[in-house]
Amino acid sequence: MKIAVIDTHTSGHHFIYTAHFCKVLLELGHEVHAFYPDTRSLSTWVSANCPQREASFTAIEQNDIDFRSNRFKSYISLVKPVFKWARLLRTLKRENIQPDLLFFAYLDSFIFLKFGNFLIDLICPFNWSGLYIMASQRRLPLASRPLHSRDETFRSKRCNFAAVLDEGISADLAADCKIPVIRFPDFADATHPDMDFIAIQDIKVKAKQRHVIGIVGTLAARKGMITLLHASEKLVNSNLFFVFAGPLSEQTFTAAEMNYITELQEKSPENCYFYFNPILNESEFNALIYACDVIFLGYTEFFGSSNLLTKAAIFKKIVLASEDYCIGERVERYQLGEVFDPDDLDQCITKLLHLAKKDYYQRVHSNALFQQLEQDHNLAKLPEIFEILLNNIQPVKRIGQHFELSKNIKSYLGL
Repeated sequence: MKIAVIDTHTSGHHFIYTAHFCKVLLELGHEVHAFYPDTRSLSTWVSANCPQREASFTAIEQNDIDFRSNRFKSYISLVKPVFKWARLLRTLKRENIQPDLLFFAYLDSFIFLKFGNFLIDLICPFNWSGLYIMASQRRLPLASRPLHSRDETFRSKRCNFAAVLDEGISADLAADCKIPVIRFPDFADATHPDMDFIAIQDIKVKAKQRHVIGIVGTLAARKGMITLLHASEKLVNSNLFFVFAGPLSEQTFTAAEMNYITELQEKSPENCYFYFNPILNESEFNALIYACDVIFLGYTEFFGSSNLLTKAAIFKKIVLASEDYCIGERVERYQLGEVFDPDDLDQCITKLLHLAKKDYYQRVHSNALFQQLEQDHNLAKLPEIFEILLNNIQPVKRIGQHFELSKNIKSYLGL
């Protein structure tokens, strides 16, 4: 089978997910064409990790569309997926690739707020599916959901199945959209930590045997960084040491928040370590996880999953996470640590102080079901899942091609 794997983003988990999807599909015997911004890194990774199937792999550059306009932001969010689909289909046509399946490693950026199923059926002649990562609307009460949900996109006649990471929404999505919904493992890379990484040496020296609380990865406002900074200021005299490691996503913070972050960094408090540089590879990232005693996942207004939970389980680290929704539910199900209200600083501080007590920390750590979570979200589950899904792909349904409307839309989009 000829499969196109698509992702127009490279930050965070995007590279690891796209790379492993390509590897699994290649090892299952399929011809894989990856559409991704950084073709060199992806090709190098595939060559190193799947050399016996390298001849069946190609990487084609496919970047995200950047609309630089705040004035028409709401309008852009409606039309951007249309142009992303159009650009992808033009690339397929230019490269003369006719896949049996389009698989989107990050489907979220290709689905529509309104009428997506009709538009895709009009312009796209291929079967498609993908991983729906942020199905946030499914976590809202029915009364709070928008009248037109972007999940309507899954009603496309060429959508064969949907994959999700959040086990809490799969049944609801399947019942509503009448398609098979499969839960993918929220896997994480387990590369051996690089303990010679300079940041690790700094943390060891500065922490001085204190409990290390770490927030690691791209540092965005929704990850609760401001809350943890406030907590660190109030816990200067505790036996806690705070690590903030990863590039700052400055656009996600207000001007006042950025000033606060900058001022605190310049003060260089004795109980904090700031490393706002890019984390270059998984061995450095995993070293930072390994160096922490507690991983902070105090996300605000965040409904999705995080494979940092899987990393924490791999390296046997407990977590302090926001309550409710996917992350909070997993922390409680696997007894991975503590949860708190991300809007309650005092509660956050109380939970941190509990975890700082040696006997309490050891009790939580000994009860945590690290191995169970690691097994439930293991990368080794992917081949079987893909094989079942691909064996149930239906022949392409040639629908709507005779409509004049279809011809006019495709002509307008350059297809």
